Amino acid sequence: MIVKKRTSIFLTSIYGENMFKKMISLIGILLLVGTVYGEAIYIGDLTIKDSNNYETTKPFTINKVENQAYDLSFVHYGNVDNITVVLYLNNYSIFIIKKDHLINFGNKNKPTISIDITDRIVNGKNNISLKLVEGNPAKNQWYKLNRITISTQNPPIKTPVPLGDPALILFFILLSGCIEFNDSNYTSDSSYSSYDKYNFIQTHEHFYGSVYRVVDGDTVYVVAPNGTEYKIRLLGVDTPETYIKNKPYEYFIDENTAMTDINYLKEWGYKATDFAKENLENKTVIVVFDKLSPRKGKYGRYLAYIFINNTTYGIQKPKVFVNFNEELVKNGYARVYISNFELKDVFLEYEKHAKSQRIGMWNWSGANN
Repeated sequence: MIVKKRTSIFLTSIYGENMFKKMISLIGILLLVGTVYGEAIYIGDLTIKDSNNYETTKPFTINKVENQAYDLSFVHYGNVDNITVVLYLNNYSIFIIKKDHLINFGNKNKPTISIDITDRIVNGKNNISLKLVEGNPAKNQWYKLNRITISTQNPPIKTPVPLGDPALILFFILLSGCIEFNDSNYTSDSSYSSYDKYNFIQTHEHFYGSVYRVVDGDTVYVVAPNGTEYKIRLLGVDTPETYIKNKPYEYFIDENTAMTDINYLKEWGYKATDFAKENLENKTVIVVFDKLSPRKGKYGRYLAYIFINNTTYGIQKPKVFVNFNEELVKNGYARVYISNFELKDVFLEYEKHAKSQRIGMWNWSGANN
């Protein structure tokens, strides 16, 4: 199309092709649909300091929007040796911090935490509190939450603007037809919506928790709001080993092609670990137990799915959930671990697709092309 070629010659030389496409798409959407509004409330700081201050509270007021999801974020640092500190929202425990619950915890690496508080925040007046619940802090010992902010996740669109000139609308419709978005991380297939994840969570035993340690791609530690700690082995998936030697005949691209390069497998074990850390570490998650699988495996670890709140696709019932176990298989970080669990067929379908498209570790150079 002439419009595409001419604009590309001028603008892509300045901004790059991908950036130009995203700019055009965003402008078109805003002109056609309306302006997207968000709400953020800055609360400030909460500090626990030695024996003089065991609890600190701050009130705030919010106009809660129906079907809107809310996050609370903060940076935290200080000294938590021998003490346990809990963050409460309206008397509900939403975050627990102990000495062993943080990696790289200190003034130089201040972890940023984001917590889904949709079910705990109320319309109108709220209270957020930081309390010392265990241990005796030493003199001058302190722990601080800094830059506490409440914000919306993918806020709903409000008050559409006038549609404007029909010719302008037609221009963006035509332009959107000639722009291709090639996102290698997105796969469009019907199996992803083959079951309702929201209903799956609601009809299965589950609890909210915070991931405080990622061992590897398929094993994490989660602490529940009451302080109970769980070592979770992600159900139905198996990522390559990083601590022990991989077996050369565990991962098959097809029935005749085994991935025998154990160094390659170990490399993908580290990649799977990084993927899990990026998406789970210091995040609020939902741990969901399967109805067919045993609750614990032979090594005493809890076998479960981990669901995370995905804000990429908007808000649905009232949010969209992602099964992280599925994501490992979908993105080629894991194989399906054959056992008895409800979502086995869904996982196998993802694995088949990842292998056929050579996604992730399945793009092994030793395979026959």
